[in-house]
Amino acid sequence: MKKTLLVILTFLSFISFWLAQESCDISEFEIKGESTITLNQVSEYKVSDSLERVKSSEINVNYSLRRNEQKMDSAQWDKFFYNFEKEWKYLLKADFSLDWCKYEIEKTIEVFYQSIIYIWQDLEEFKIGYETNFKNNSILFNKIIVPNNNIFAEDEIKTNLLDHQYIIKNSDIIIINNKDTDSIFQILSKLSNSENLNLQNKEIFVINNTNKHFMKRLLSKYSLTINNKNTYIVPNNQILGLLSDLSFGKNINKDSLVELMPLYFKNTSKWMILSYLVDTLIANDLPINLIWLLLTLTIATLVVTTFRQIIWISVFGTFTPLLFWLSILVLGTQVSIVFFIIAFIATILSRLITKRLYLLHSAKISLLIVTYFLTILVILWLDKIIGTNIIDLQIFNNSFAIFPIMFLILWTDKVFNEGFNFFSKWQLFALLEFIIISSIVYWIISSVWLRLVFLSYPELSIIVLILIILVWRFTWLQLLEYFRFMPLLKWDWEEEE
Repeated sequence: MKKTLLVILTFLSFISFWLAQESCDISEFEIKGESTITLNQVSEYKVSDSLERVKSSEINVNYSLRRNEQKMDSAQWDKFFYNFEKEWKYLLKADFSLDWCKYEIEKTIEVFYQSIIYIWQDLEEFKIGYETNFKNNSILFNKIIVPNNNIFAEDEIKTNLLDHQYIIKNSDIIIINNKDTDSIFQILSKLSNSENLNLQNKEIFVINNTNKHFMKRLLSKYSLTINNKNTYIVPNNQILGLLSDLSFGKNINKDSLVELMPLYFKNTSKWMILSYLVDTLIANDLPINLIWLLLTLTIATLVVTTFRQIIWISVFGTFTPLLFWLSILVLGTQVSIVFFIIAFIATILSRLITKRLYLLHSAKISLLIVTYFLTILVILWLDKIIGTNIIDLQIFNNSFAIFPIMFLILWTDKVFNEGFNFFSKWQLFALLEFIIISSIVYWIISSVWLRLVFLSYPELSIIVLILIILVWRFTWLQLLEYFRFMPLLKWDWEEEE
């Protein structure tokens, strides 16, 4: 009886062991860690359970690192750390037992001399051997590719770069091939602060045809956060030469014919006082939009001054076109037109009151402003009640919006003065003058080309200042005066005598 029971137990044990062996699936486990790294990079590896049955710390693992069958290191722990000091293809094995099963898994690790990461647009040239050249010369080449014609929101770009932060952090060279370089640097700057990407120690190549001085201004705001002294701009037509040289391990700064233009803002000479000043202000978080606006307004001022002093177009106040288009810049075209109409209505209402009630000039202005504000409240209320939503109330979150709103009523009062006659020839001519000069000012402020030029060469503002002084010293006969005195110029003075 005892023998029979012993035989049954032995048989059941054998069956259980056999079934356990049958259920041992090696695919349940893998060695987690980087499979491609660069020299002198300490990497961490651990066994991962895909079914999450047990924690890695509960598995007693024997790690063995080999190179060409030669044992390099071993450890018996839940994790394995190693500093790879030589270029090679290593094999990491992990042996462990769990629930009647014995597992032996392995992972191939390639160690490269250098790491390069390419960010953005895919190139056909990647398919004709560049990647093979990189690998043959022990250079780890990674790509963060975004499909063409795919518009990424900032959050999506950030997520894409965040997913590759380990590659970015351990790269030696970064190549950025995207027109919206500002957005990429903005996100890299944020990641550098939060994820410690160590961007200051890398070489960064920006593929862009934009003027190098403009690009330097654009990237100055990231100089304190990234603090990289090895950022260069490379023309688009030289990207193939750059990839070729890098794939063969050439020193770009010495052995290459690729034209490099440094973008580190402290290279700006202090003799170029405005350029240095602009770079420093941008680096200290002054909005670049404010700087280009101030610089382009100098040329707008020159144009208005020329019209006033040489051509003799005075408008309704010499510099009201500047203030008018600054109002549009703050409020937007649609909202500015609405507030102009409200100002016109308020002006008519106040005129009706002052016709019946005598008031001094300052009292009239006060009445006009109060009427304007009350009319605004009524129009805003009607806009929401009717549901037209012409005016976006979010603009009032900016408390400075009150300044362009105030300007519009004061300018309207100046245009539609008490003696205003809409059908008067001179009133219509003055209105036409205003429209012409305002349109030119609008073109100047919104011109991307002028923005690029003045940000690239801020010293042009000094030349503009000199021209303004010369224009204001103009004492000759103004252009429109020739038309005014044309009858006298045609007069036959000899016959009169």
